[in-house]
Amino acid sequence: DQHQDDNESTQYSGVELESREDYTDQFTPSGGNNCLVFESKDALIEWVRAVGRKNNMVIIIRRSDSGNVGNKKKRPKIKFCCERGGDYKRVLKFDAQKSYAKSQKQTNGDGQKKKRPKASGTKKCGCPFALRGINTVGNEWTLEVKCGVHNHPPSQSLHGHSYAGRLSKEEHAMLVDMSTSLMRPKDILTALKKRDKENVTIMKTIYNARRVHRTKVMAGRSQMQCLLHKLREHNYIEHHRSEGDIITDLFWCHPYCLQILRTFPHVLIMDCTYKTNRYCFPLFEIVGVTSTEKTFNVAFVYMSREAEDNYTWALSRLKTLLRDDCTPGVIVTDRELALMNSIRELFPSSRHLLCKWHINKNVMKECKKKFSTKEGWDAFNGAWNIVVSSATEGEYLKNLKELESKFSTYPNELQYVKSNWLDNYKERFVVAWTDTCMHIGTTTSNRVESAHSRLKKQLSSSQLDFNISWDNIHSLMELHHTDIKASFEKSRCFLQHDFKHDYLKELISYVSITALNKIVREANRAENIKDLACCGCTIRVTHGLPCAHEIVEYKRSDKPIPIDAVHRHWRQLGVDQNMHTNDTEEKFPVKQHIVRLEKWVEQQNDETRREFLIKIDELMNPGSTFLKEPAERVKTKGRPRKIDTSTRRLPSAWEIDNVLSSQDNNSLSPAVYEVGQDVPHGPIVPIHPTTENKKPKNVPNKIQSPKDSTFALTTKYNCQFRVGIQPYIIGAYDVESDGNCGYRAVASAMGFGRKSWRRVRRDLLNELDSMPQLYESLFGTKEVKKVKDALNHYNSGSAPKRCWMYFPEMGHLIATCYGVVVIDLSDGQCITFLPLVEHHSGHFSSNELQEIGIGHVNSNHFVH
Repeated sequence: DQHQDDNESTQYSGVELESREDYTDQFTPSGGNNCLVFESKDALIEWVRAVGRKNNMVIIIRRSDSGNVGNKKKRPKIKFCCERGGDYKRVLKFDAQKSYAKSQKQTNGDGQKKKRPKASGTKKCGCPFALRGINTVGNEWTLEVKCGVHNHPPSQSLHGHSYAGRLSKEEHAMLVDMSTSLMRPKDILTALKKRDKENVTIMKTIYNARRVHRTKVMAGRSQMQCLLHKLREHNYIEHHRSEGDIITDLFWCHPYCLQILRTFPHVLIMDCTYKTNRYCFPLFEIVGVTSTEKTFNVAFVYMSREAEDNYTWALSRLKTLLRDDCTPGVIVTDRELALMNSIRELFPSSRHLLCKWHINKNVMKECKKKFSTKEGWDAFNGAWNIVVSSATEGEYLKNLKELESKFSTYPNELQYVKSNWLDNYKERFVVAWTDTCMHIGTTTSNRVESAHSRLKKQLSSSQLDFNISWDNIHSLMELHHTDIKASFEKSRCFLQHDFKHDYLKELISYVSITALNKIVREANRAENIKDLACCGCTIRVTHGLPCAHEIVEYKRSDKPIPIDAVHRHWRQLGVDQNMHTNDTEEKFPVKQHIVRLEKWVEQQNDETRREFLIKIDELMNPGSTFLKEPAERVKTKGRPRKIDTSTRRLPSAWEIDNVLSSQDNNSLSPAVYEVGQDVPHGPIVPIHPTTENKKPKNVPNKIQSPKDSTFALTTKYNCQFRVGIQPYIIGAYDVESDGNCGYRAVASAMGFGRKSWRRVRRDLLNELDSMPQLYESLFGTKEVKKVKDALNHYNSGSAPKRCWMYFPEMGHLIATCYGVVVIDLSDGQCITFLPLVEHHSGHFSSNELQEIGIGHVNSNHFVH
């Protein structure tokens, strides 16, 4: 053994002598004794590693011998070495060049090349450093230095050394707890380093440890098996549909959410959100309102599409959770026709309201662009809101008549609001009708929109699978349930000073603080009402609370408001435990159903029985399901793009119109820059070309000159045109020389304002895509592609030369797109372009076409 110990480490021949470092004195006592004595094996190992860390070296256990070999009994030994000791040995010998060449030729089943072999290496350099620990008597261990020399320079730091950065048992347990709490890896690493200042763990170690933990949790199960197992483990109510073995719809409800739903079923708000999972499934979210005005989640439904069949299935699952005595009184949604049809079918007795906020945004989208001034739109919008806020049917008819008379010059806008909203849906959003039901102040879908926002902030990525999404959603709901319970306790125990009124004595601690605040405000309103007959009793109908004249009567009779005068919704300060337990009279006749089931199974064929047993096994053990998650929807057309992991919703149509209209309006404001100077621009929404066969809208019938004092009419360019036409040129309007000058000149000539050059680019690109065959026959395929490349530029700053306007090709596009005659003048040529087809704003037979002049000067600049 002694001979083997002396020769087990060899010197590394590739390292020079000056690289050798002797650390013998670090592992030997100062008194001259060659051996150190330790109380136990663990104390020995801990001391050796601590000395190694102190000297920036990693010492590992090379071999450990318990001493029991057959019938022979030897002293237990442990041998230490440097992590760079020994030599690298290949497991398989192969020709690296041939293997690499072969991997380049082979492809996988998808036709894509296989990944390159991973670049590998080794830390081994034959370091001879060696220590030996021997168990002497009892638990005592001694340490001997066999070789204290390293044949390599000492490390500058232990960061990056995988062995030194290993997690201890305590740190690993901490990592698992923090990962379960959905903390990010970088936050976990920060917490570990704060806990131990000498910690040298790197981020890769955290990722690897989390991956190992997830693998253990999955336990070889598929994503759907793991998800269904978690749902059953946490007592969720779960339903699903599938096509074959692929999941198509997935419904789940938290058990505490079911209790809250059965306690507060009166108002439900429903809406879909997107960008929450890698399968691009819409997430249908249903929420309700508690007595403390806290929003609670009822259920989550992943649907393959937003069709009536999917909504009907989801709402039918919701209906199974409700009892006959707790059906929703009011349901609020936006105008999703498929969802509206499903609600009408499954909840015919519930009042269905439409979100006012979404309706107003739709009206703004369709009508605002027709008004040339902000004041005009504000007046129309104000009159519209007055109509919507009409308290009675008679007031509604009066306000509608005033709207029609005041804006009779806008027949299209009036027709839109009447035919699309008032005629068919006024009972669902106009106050005169909505205030006839108890909606407890919920007339918009803002609550479910806020729930969407909280959910997406929690998910933080749109590329999660159902399993990881559920982890995030479950954690979010657990925290939210804590807030709801806290709000109940606050209403029971907390007494606001505003509530120290005699008429509230019987309500305090039995009615929510929210309801008490509303009653106090109604009492204050009663003091300002001269005639109580004009009370209106709105809060009694819409909230189920005492209205002004009732409160006055209680005060006059010197009696407190009785608890029965407040609707049951506001008196619930917790979950009614009796509402979710089965009474003995309502127990299901299980035995009778089992007997019927046995008879039914006996009558079926073998295949039906096999499917039946699979379903039963799936119900009893969800982890045994054969269901699979849906395939990811990957765009296969076009150039591969970076995957968008953001959960931020896409802008609505009214938001895009707002941005575009604000850019167009701002383009008419006076500028303060010199001619030819580049100007800064505000935030820009990227506008991508479309292939819709549509002409640009809002082309002015009468083209006006730009109103800008700085870019006023100038005659300095007159001399650059041909002599024969100079007498007929009054002057030209200059624009910024930033590579977009041609498009700015067209925008100025059309009356859009010179800053609307992006609009001109977009219009011309749409024109080119609207009639591809015509323009390919006129220009040629290559030239069409060149024109597209020139037009497809929307970035701020100077445009590259390839994106400049050029003639004659773009002259045809401008004339046809806007239905005008384009006259292109320069010192070399004068060309007139007529529209290739008839335009909606230009009629060949009746009216003369408008003319615009574009001048090319300085060989690199356009003016109007």
